[in-house]
Amino acid sequence: MSVMTRSVQPAIIPSSPLPPLETWIESVLGPVELQPVLDHYSWHAVRPDGRRYIVKHATSPRSFRREIYAHSRVLGALDPAGVPRLVAASHPRLTLITTALPGIPVTRTRLLPGTYIHTYRSAGTLLASLHQALQPPPHALATARTALRHTADRADRILTLMQPSPLSPDERDFASAHIAHLREAEAEEISFTHGNFREESWTRSTTTRQLALTDFSASRFAPAVYDFTHIASRWITRDHLRTAFFQGYGRRLSTRERHTLVSLVTLHCATQLALRHNNPSAHTAHRVLTRLSNGAQL
Repeated sequence: MSVMTRSVQPAIIPSSPLPPLETWIESVLGPVELQPVLDHYSWHAVRPDGRRYIVKHATSPRSFRREIYAHSRVLGALDPAGVPRLVAASHPRLTLITTALPGIPVTRTRLLPGTYIHTYRSAGTLLASLHQALQPPPHALATARTALRHTADRADRILTLMQPSPLSPDERDFASAHIAHLREAEAEEISFTHGNFREESWTRSTTTRQLALTDFSASRFAPAVYDFTHIASRWITRDHLRTAFFQGYGRRLSTRERHTLVSLVTLHCATQLALRHNNPSAHTAHRVLTRLSNGAQL
């Protein structure tokens, strides 16, 4: 069911001539101390009264537009404890300022088994609220329905061009079969998707256990199943995490969606191997491909 949202308009700061970034930040927030976040595109901005904000420089105009759309059209419908709020944006700088939610990234914590299950259940609930926040407009719906075919075509180009291939002949044949499947698959449940939904984008409060979702630079309207691609590789050997996630999400995938998810995970692993075959995660990608080719369920 769609949830009506209130349009949140970002404060666009005039920027001609363009003052330094620090000057613009202080024109919005007042005096702050800037502290680098783990990636070099973001900073914590801390005011003297202790209030914290995130300053983020987008990596491209497209990622900036996606974040602005998410904040202005979609995220206002979600629990403010679960997603950041936009404070200001500077188009010439491709930079935005958002509220900083309490907590630390899930990947930087050591969670007990019961807490890990609770985290996945909370992640399912949070993602469901995002997927239900806004119905796609007609033009976005038409584009979303072609997403699976475009993913298949991109994977085919990468696996064809990257030679010699780090994939075994069996892995290459398995990937080719799923390229063919995605080209014929029908998109179901078109939703507003996060686009990079993984543990790295989850922040968890150590006091309230509230889970929050960050980084909407890849968000778009697409088949909802895309948002399960990364975490499915986590639960392929952990049925309890999959069960907890879908308890929070509120529904299980249809048979057609499960087949589509297998294809998406297969092509994600295969293309990552082709593009980054010396990456430390290559072993995991080979392992996931082997399990899927042996009939593992997602």
